Amino acid sequence: MGPRPSLWFRALLALVLMIGFYGLALTIACGLLYVAYLDAADGRRIHAKLVILCLLGAGVILWSVLPRFERFVAPGPRLDPKQHPRLFAELEGLARAIGLAMPQEVYIVLELNAFVAERGGFLGAGSRRIMGLGLPLLRILSVAELRAVLGHEFGHYHGGETRIGPWLFRTREAIGRSISNLAEMDSWLQFPFLWYGKLFLRITHAVSRRQELAADELAARIVGSGPAASALQKVHETAPAFDPYLTGEVIPVLDAGYHPPLADGFALFLQDTTVRKALDKIRGEESHVEPDPYLSHPPLAERLAAIMQFPTGPSSAPGLPALSLLDDLPALERELLASAFKNEQVHALQPIRWEDTGPTVYIPSWRKHHAQYRGGLKGVNPEGLPSLAKDLPATGRSLTTAPVDSEGAAGLAGHTIGVALALGLLETGWSLEVSPGAPIRARRGGEELEPFNVLRALHKQELEAGAWFVRCVTLGIGGLDLGAARDGGAPPGPAAAAAAPDAAPPPGP
Repeated sequence: MGPRPSLWFRALLALVLMIGFYGLALTIACGLLYVAYLDAADGRRIHAKLVILCLLGAGVILWSVLPRFERFVAPGPRLDPKQHPRLFAELEGLARAIGLAMPQEVYIVLELNAFVAERGGFLGAGSRRIMGLGLPLLRILSVAELRAVLGHEFGHYHGGETRIGPWLFRTREAIGRSISNLAEMDSWLQFPFLWYGKLFLRITHAVSRRQELAADELAARIVGSGPAASALQKVHETAPAFDPYLTGEVIPVLDAGYHPPLADGFALFLQDTTVRKALDKIRGEESHVEPDPYLSHPPLAERLAAIMQFPTGPSSAPGLPALSLLDDLPALERELLASAFKNEQVHALQPIRWEDTGPTVYIPSWRKHHAQYRGGLKGVNPEGLPSLAKDLPATGRSLTTAPVDSEGAAGLAGHTIGVALALGLLETGWSLEVSPGAPIRARRGGEELEPFNVLRALHKQELEAGAWFVRCVTLGIGGLDLGAARDGGAPPGPAAAAAAPDAAPPPGP
C-alpha cells in the first residue's frame, strides 16, 4: 500500500495552521514592541505605563509561544520480543499485511487504550516509532479484536498522522499557554488567541476525526469489520470503568502492602451487576448528547457505520483472549505498577489473591477505623439508624471534633456506621463477601445484608424505618451495640475480591 493521497493535504493544512498561529503571535508581539518604541522615541513625553504594558505583553506572548522540547519518558515497561513472542508475531504479521515497518519500541501501559507515536529526530526525519498497549485493553479483547485495534494503530502510521501529530500538539500547547498567561494579566490580548484557538481546534480536530475513520477502515479491510466493530464497542463501553477500578479497588490493596492480580480483578469488576448498570447509564446519557465539534474522535455510531461496508471477516466467537499473547503476567503487572506509580517498592509487595483481600486488607482497616470513631456510636443499635439517617452531615460531625464539610461528614457517617455494622455482623456469625465493584454483602444462611448501604437507603427512604425495624428483629441483630469494641471476632466467610467504592474510606478526617 502506498501513501494516502490526503497525507500531503493534511500536512499542508497543519503547516498553514501552525504558521498562522505563530504569525499572529509574532505580529501582535512586534506591534506591541513598535508601539513602545514609538512612544519612547517621542521626545515630548514618555507614557511609562503604556510602554511597560506593551513590553510586558510582548514578553508574555513571546515566552508563551517559545517551543518546549520535552524529554521522552517511557509510558510503561518496554516489551521484549523474546519474552513475548506471540504478541510480536501478531504485530509483525499486521505490519507485513499493511506494508509498514514495525514500531521499534512497544510498551505496556496502565490505560484502557492503545496508541502510536514517533519520537526523536527533527520534523519526522530520523524519528523512531513507538507503540503503547494497555494491559486492561488486552484483558477485555480477544486476539481477533486486538488485531483490529493494532490495525487501527498501524493505520495512523500509514496515514502519516504520527508525523503531523507532534506539530499540532505543540501548537495547541503554545496556544493554551498564551491564553492562560495573558488571562492571568487580565489582558484583552487573550481574545485574539482565544478566537484563533477555537478555530485551530475545530479544524484540526475535524481532520483528526477523518483520520480516525480512515484508520478504522484500514483495520476493517485488513482484519474484517466483525472484529473491528466488536473491539470498538468493547473499548467504548468499558473505558469509563477502569479508573474507578484502579482507584477504588487496586490502590487500597497496594497501600496495604499487597499486589493483587491486576487484569483478572478488572474482569471481575466488569462482571458485577452494579458496575454494568453504571456503564449502561453512562451509555444512555451519551446517546442524548449532541456531537461536540471539538472532539478528536467521531461518535461510535459514525465509526461503526463507516466500517460496515467491509466484509465481516473471522467469526465473532470469543476466541482466545488477547492477554494470552503475554508471558509471565504477574511479573509484568508488578513492573507496570512500579512504572505507573514511580515506586520500585511495588516489587516488594506480597502477592495476594482477590478472594483473600477481605480478611487480609479490609477487615483490619475497618477495625482501625472503628477504634478511632466508635466513641460516637456508644449505645447506638441497628434499629436506631433511621434517626441517624435523617441528617447525615450532623451524624458525621458528631463522630469527630475535626472540622469537616457537609459532604465529608456525610461520607464519614456512612462509612463509620457501615464498618460498625459489618464488624458486628461478622462477630455474630455472619460471613462477609467483597468483590470488585460490588457492595459488600453479609450472609448467614439464606439471609443477605449490605451493611454499607443501609444508612444511605434509609436516608433516601428507599428503605422504610418500620421495615428496617422488622428486619432487625428477623435477622436477630436488634440490640447490637455498634459502639462496642470490635478488636477481634470470628473469621470472615469467603471473600471474593477488593472492597467496593462505597466501602472505601471517605474524604474527611
